[in-house]
This record gives sequence, C-alpha cells and structure tokens, in this order.
Amino acid sequence: MYYRMTRLHFEEDSFPALVEWAESIRGRIEAIDGLVFADLIRGGATDGMVIAAYQNEEGYQAASDLVATLLDEMTTHLTAAPHGHDGTVIVSYGR
Repeated sequence: MYYRMTRLHFEEDSFPALVEWAESIRGRIEAIDGLVFADLIRGGATDGMVIAAYQNEEGYQAASDLVATLLDEMTTHLTAAPHGHDGTVIVSYGR
C-alpha cells in the first residue's frame, strides 16, 4: 500500500463545519480508484490529520489532482495550508 498523510490546523469552533464539509465530499472520495481508506483524525483541539491508503503508488498518483482540488476547497475551514507527506510502510504491527 501507499499512504498520504496530511496535517491540518483549524480553529476549535470551526471543527464541526470541517466535518460537515468532509461528509459532503464522501461520494467524491469513495469514488477514487485504488483508495483503500481515508480517515479524518482529530489530534487535538485545533489540529488533525487525514490519513489515506491506496492500493499502490499508481493509485496515489492518479488521485493527486482530485486530492489537490479537495485540499484547496478544505482551506476555507483551516488556519494554515494543509501539509502533506506520502510513502510506504517500512514496519507494520498488528494482530
């Protein structure tokens, strides 16, 4: 799998609007070919992260234009531009 991790910063009061926006784009996200999952995670009162897994790097690359558009739309709910990283798993733990 190939992963995209995107840090988010927002005002605490704007988090409900961010979640509402995220729900409004559910269909666009779920239609991405090769997407295994995408999770919006709240790490604190004013920060969070989106973690998305793709079947492979090709799927990640194919989704890049749509993801860039969605991140641009998301900025209306953020206090700073989203900051992203991508890559593969080096070590995995699980049962």
